[in-house]
Amino acid sequence: MKKSKVFFRADGDTQIGLGHLVRCIALAHMLKNAFQIIFFCKRIPSQAVNELSENNFGLVQIEDESAFFKKVANRDIVVLDGYNFDIEYQNQIKAIGCKLVCIDDTHEKEFAADLIINHSPGIKPEEYKARPYTKFALGFSYALLRKSFLEHAKIKREEKKAIKTLFICFGGSDFKNLTEQTLSAATPFHEFSTIIAVTGSAYANLDSLEKAISRDKRIIHYHGLEETEMLNVLKQADLAIVPASGILFEVLTFQIPIITGSYVSNQSVFITEIVKYKQVINSIDFSAVNLTNAIETALHAEIEYDNLIDGYSDERIITLFKSLQVESV
Repeated sequence: MKKSKVFFRADGDTQIGLGHLVRCIALAHMLKNAFQIIFFCKRIPSQAVNELSENNFGLVQIEDESAFFKKVANRDIVVLDGYNFDIEYQNQIKAIGCKLVCIDDTHEKEFAADLIINHSPGIKPEEYKARPYTKFALGFSYALLRKSFLEHAKIKREEKKAIKTLFICFGGSDFKNLTEQTLSAATPFHEFSTIIAVTGSAYANLDSLEKAISRDKRIIHYHGLEETEMLNVLKQADLAIVPASGILFEVLTFQIPIITGSYVSNQSVFITEIVKYKQVINSIDFSAVNLTNAIETALHAEIEYDNLIDGYSDERIITLFKSLQVESV
């Protein structure tokens, strides 16, 4: 039986970051056994191109949106992930006869989607301006994580260990170079025997970072890690410093203390909710003084843990997509 098509429309680069692409690729992996996957991108880094190719996902690189609209057809499922896909754009897709899925993290604009996925905690359907037919997949139960992290979420946490290894990662691009700033705040703490800094494939400050790393032998730097490599590096961590973005969801599956904060406006809603959980410490803006205070708290406070991600979001999401497929036949 021929598989139904799911078209993904998302972009990523050093300017806008890789978050939209990363969570779309995670969703694509959840759906690949049941659907044919095709990505449409204006901007996409070479590492993401390679990952799509290795997993037999289709990729069409476009120069304008008209090229995308010409490809989608009635009964296809379209997934949008990006802040520029406004209600007019969505209505064009619906007018073709497609089922529409929107991945969102701000709930600020109007939606014509059949399904909205927002894995941030604390959001309710009534906060959205959506259609009467819109279904919602909200909260940690629908976490858009890669398979190895979902599997790790099912593992029971070991007893708390002393904090010796610090993990630092600011996603795919880190256009504000917060990695280097965080290292400066962390290195004075002699409690850390190892400091792991991970930069993404779109990180543009490698020369400057290497100079900072050379000044402290405790620092280990990894760049452009694949999924399994990231999982194995995180297994070494006792404490993580990450932004309120997609990387935080991955770290949550390890049930270790997390220092987080926000540096772009779309993270503000997420940060408000995530810091309500006991293992998450708010550094607010990643300034030197706030990072120092947050690290002190992590090192000396008694931290309790909530099992926030259960590892079964893929099963729930596949069920929702199959219901869209049935309705469109």
